[in-house]
Amino acid sequence: MKTLEMLLVTNQQIDLSQFNNWKITLVDNIETAIEKIQSIDFNLIALENNFDKDSVSKLQKIASFQQSDVLVFPFSSAADITEKSNLIAEELKIQKQQNYSFTDNMFASHPLYCSN
Repeated sequence: MKTLEMLLVTNQQIDLSQFNNWKITLVDNIETAIEKIQSIDFNLIALENNFDKDSVSKLQKIASFQQSDVLVFPFSSAADITEKSNLIAEELKIQKQQNYSFTDNMFASHPLYCSN
């Protein structure tokens, strides 16, 4: 599975090695997060829940405008991020498999394409 992009907005020290399928962009404030949203397509934005509500609301509005399919969720601990990111990675994997279309096998018996 390809690496997924996560924006992690926190002031906490977090061990990033526990996020196997994620490429993590770590920022410590909302304004920097908004700048990153405008330049990188994220699959997930994890937001520490100690930021003021106006800033969080601003980030959520910009995120939904810039990237309509990005998931934004607040967290209070590293365990919350790990649990939620694993669930989302699994959901995205299933969604990709369901969206994958198989091509028709109409040339399999054609003499030019058959290896027999």
